[in-house]
Amino acid sequence: MAGDPLPWDLQEKIALIPDETWDSGPEAVAEEIARIEAAFELRQRIAEVEADQVSIADKRLGIGGNNPPEEIADPETAQQVVILWESIAGLKEQVEAEEPDAERVAVLIERLGAALRTVIAWCGRKGDLIVDTSIKWGIPAAGGGYFLVNPAKAEAVLKAAQAWLPFLAP
Repeated sequence: MAGDPLPWDLQEKIALIPDETWDSGPEAVAEEIARIEAAFELRQRIAEVEADQVSIADKRLGIGGNNPPEEIADPETAQQVVILWESIAGLKEQVEAEEPDAERVAVLIERLGAALRTVIAWCGRKGDLIVDTSIKWGIPAAGGGYFLVNPAKAEAVLKAAQAWLPFLAP
């Protein structure tokens, strides 16, 4: 709609749809393209989270970056941040798999959603202190500060995974 071409890797996946699918009619082709687009969207959202995390880690090495971070006093939230990262890593593994496991993806989506709700609730309780705390907490919580400041990125991964799940074989 913006007039920009589709990304080349997405175009390539669509062009490589098997002939049997193309011969099955427009509905089959449309469903296959929707499946490809859903998987592509999930890959993109995961790549954004990973790229942002690398950027944050690189900035950590700047002026004052040698100060060790302080642990946060909320072990439940810290554990949920670890679960967020593990769930995203699991979804990445599944979206790259030759034959993704629909049950595993459903479990990862459920875990990601529950962890995200906990982190967002914690953010709400902390209010204005969130930025200061996330700077102190980011490294001990496996990059958790990122999700505390920007839970929308994790939510985008969650929504993309939810959109992809119906295309997986039961």
